[in-house]
Amino acid sequence: MKMNDHIREEVRKAIKALPMSQAEFARQLDLNPHVLSRALLHQGKTPEVWEKVFAALGYRLTIEKIEQDG
Repeated sequence: MKMNDHIREEVRKAIKALPMSQAEFARQLDLNPHVLSRALLHQGKTPEVWEKVFAALGYRLTIEKIEQDG
């Protein structure tokens, strides 16, 4: 699973809107705060991090096949 910058920004906004710090949020997900920071900065191996973050924020990541002409 590869996150693009738009998704990362939306997740950062959602975390910032929480009544807790990013580090507190990470700890609630049983994540090291540095691991979450790296995921938000597009570093490290992060698929399991994103699964936890999306679930905790009430998001579902979906993909849609783009219809090609012809």
